Formats: sequence, structure tokens, C-alpha cells
Amino acid sequence: MFKPVAISITIVILVAAVAVGGVLLWRNRENDAEHSAALSTCTSASETYNTARDALDQALADAKDEQAITADQVADAATVSSLSDAIDEANGIGEAAACGTSLSSVDLQHNAKTNQKLAQQLTDSAGKVTDAAKAVADSRDAKTEADKANARNALQTAVNDAQTLLDNSLWAVADNTTRVTLEEAINAANELLQQDNPDLAALQNAQAALQSASDGVNSSMQELAAQNATANNGYYDYGYAGNLGGPTDTDDDNGDVTPPTTSPPSVEPENPNLNENQDDGNKVSPEPAEGE
Repeated sequence: MFKPVAISITIVILVAAVAVGGVLLWRNRENDAEHSAALSTCTSASETYNTARDALDQALADAKDEQAITADQVADAATVSSLSDAIDEANGIGEAAACGTSLSSVDLQHNAKTNQKLAQQLTDSAGKVTDAAKAVADSRDAKTEADKANARNALQTAVNDAQTLLDNSLWAVADNTTRVTLEEAINAANELLQQDNPDLAALQNAQAALQSASDGVNSSMQELAAQNATANNGYYDYGYAGNLGGPTDTDDDNGDVTPPTTSPPSVEPENPNLNENQDDGNKVSPEPAEGE
């Protein structure tokens, strides 16, 4: 009687064991599938992160030139600050989370989400860096064009002033080569002004050349004026023998006193333009400018 019962109990136990084993096997397989899926998701997110990181690194490399531009080189200094902020933000993004096979499914899923967020941050940051760098470059170009316009206007004014000086200095310089130099500087500046897009440095250099040449002409005019002033300070001394020491009256035969006769002084009027009336050795003859 006990044998059938024992057999039945054994069978029940075996069935239960098989059932439990099956459940455990099923759960183990399910866990393996879940782990594999989590690992795949994490790995995919990590790859997305790496792609985004490469894009950001490229954006930073492309912005190297703009990073070297300073606030005084742009029309809007805020663009330089914005680029600096974008770069700081890019450099502050963390590294990707690990996706090792030893990690649990929960950890893998967590790291996958982390990497996805980081990848999005990298992508957004790359866009910010690119846009900020373009804004800096555009602002620099705007300032360059404005500076060119100002330099062109300043050069035109300098040319007008230099031409007036050239005209007014005819026959009025000690060294006419200064006027020749000024005329050459004027011609060079006019050629530059006729260009559609002259270089900023060239415009500035042309204005400096005009200023230097004008200074030379002004100095030469002052030199000639000083020479003329020195020449006009000379005079002709037509002295006469006056009796400054007492009477030299002589008595005539009758004892009368005869007043001495003296010739009035001969005073030659001062020549206002002595250079034209002096001897050839004292004349200042400015050389005419070429083409005059």
C-alpha cells in the first residue's frame, strides 16, 4: 500500500522539479535575452555618442581661426564672447558610459540612456560652436569692410589736402624734390582709390605716405621762408660823415662863422623781395616740379 503512495509522491516531486527547472530555464533564457537587448541598446547609444563626439571635435577644429579673433577685430564684441561660451560648454561634456558585458541589464539600460543624452548634448554643442564661429567671422568681415570704407574716405580727404598743398607750394620750397615726392604719393593714392576692393593695409599705407610727403613739403616751405627772412634782414649802409663831436665851423676872412655843409644821407628803400634784387650768389631759385 505504501509503495503506490511513495511512487505517486516521487512522481509528483519529479514533476514539480521538472516544472521548476523549466521555469528557471525559461527565466534564465529570458534574462539572457533581456541582457543581450540591454547590451545592444547600450552599445548602439555608445556608437551614437562617438559619432557625435567626432562631429564636435571637427566643429572645434574648424573654429580654430575664429577662436584667435579678438574683440577689437569685430564689429560686435558679443560674438567673441558667445563663441568662447560655446567652446567652454563643448569642453564640459562628459565621456560615454561603459557598456561591458559584465554589467547587469539594469546598468546597461541606464548607461544607454546616459549615452543617448550625452550624444544629443554633443550634437547640440557642435551646432552652437559652428554658429558662433560663423557669427565671429561675419562680424570680423563687417568690421573690415567698415574700416575699408573709413580708410578710403580718409585717403580721399588726404589726397585733396595734399593736392592743395602741392598747388600752393609752387616756387615756395627750398627743395623741389619734396614736391615731386608729394606728387608721386598723390598719384599712387589715386590709383588705389580707383580699385574696386583695395586692401585695408594698402589704403592706410597710402595715407601715411601722403602725410610723410606733405610734411616734407611743409618743412621745405619753412626752410625757404627762413632763407628769405635772413636775406631780407640785410641792408645797404650808406653812412655819411656827420660832425658828432662839436662844431667845426671855420671862420671866413671877415671873421664870420660859416656853417658847415653836409650832404643829406642817401637811404635806399628796403626791397620787400630782396631775393630777386640781390647778386646771383644770394638768390634762392627753387626748381620747378616735373611737368610744371
